[in-house]
Amino acid sequence: MEAKPQVCIVGAGAVGLVYAQFLHRAGCDVAMLVKPEHADRCGKGFALHRLSWGGRCESQRLDRVLVYTSAAEVAGQQFDQIWITVASDSMRATWLSELLGGDGDATVVILQPDLDDRDLVLEHIPEERLVHGLIGFLSFQSPLPLAPELPAGIAYTLLPGIASSFDGSRASDVATLLKRGGMAARRTSDLVGSSAERSATTVPLLAGLEAAGWSIANFVRGPWLSRSIDASKEALAVVAVQLGRRPASVVRILRPLPVRVALTLARPLTPFDLEAYLSFHFTKVGPQTRLMLQTYARHAEEAGLSKSALDALRSAL
Repeated sequence: MEAKPQVCIVGAGAVGLVYAQFLHRAGCDVAMLVKPEHADRCGKGFALHRLSWGGRCESQRLDRVLVYTSAAEVAGQQFDQIWITVASDSMRATWLSELLGGDGDATVVILQPDLDDRDLVLEHIPEERLVHGLIGFLSFQSPLPLAPELPAGIAYTLLPGIASSFDGSRASDVATLLKRGGMAARRTSDLVGSSAERSATTVPLLAGLEAAGWSIANFVRGPWLSRSIDASKEALAVVAVQLGRRPASVVRILRPLPVRVALTLARPLTPFDLEAYLSFHFTKVGPQTRLMLQTYARHAEEAGLSKSALDALRSAL
């Protein structure tokens, strides 16, 4: 009988648990690396709630997960895949070298959006072991503070027509497992560049929304919309220089009216309170947002590019 794939998820947040659920459904033995203070909670299993775009909520369980509390423990095991699902700022710590510094051959999947994250991981493993991923769902810890109607656990919704995408020499193996578990997934090329452009577009907009008090109405009607768009254009210019690409085509439509229309349409279509989600989730990962703005500004300064709008956002936060 074929051996079960051995997978370790680093982090027990909303993203990691959703991937853990679908990998478990695919027949993988799933382990998790968490902070020691979370071990008891994680050992009891997890409640997940899939939200459909028609308003239905399907509750699920993820149990029988082996829990590790140190990177050295994981490095000493033979895993087929290691998924790093923590935020970008959490990767700037010694555990990363402890986790990846051994002589194993596990495929390492990263999902982090900071422009320097890929190089950070490649300091420890050869490129053929690295798979870069782009998340194809929305997930969060529920209930949301301003939307208490959801049950406790991890809520998630799969985005219609959007698959989790992966790039790298081993990306097909990663996508195949997820598809076996029931999640839309695909291997794609140039994901490093396209995901960097997506992050450069969206992160300054999210920072502007935070500066507007997480109110979509205040954001689209006030000064932070145009300021955030200017910062997105500066970040996109940085990405073009860093990756040796032509300026992203999104720059041509990155104007107040399309952004205003997109946010206005997204709010009633999302199967949960969009403002409550944005406020709660992106406040939680606020250090990552600030790190990314700092990365864009640093690379802009090194390349002699404009960064005044990025600096204004950083000051506002």
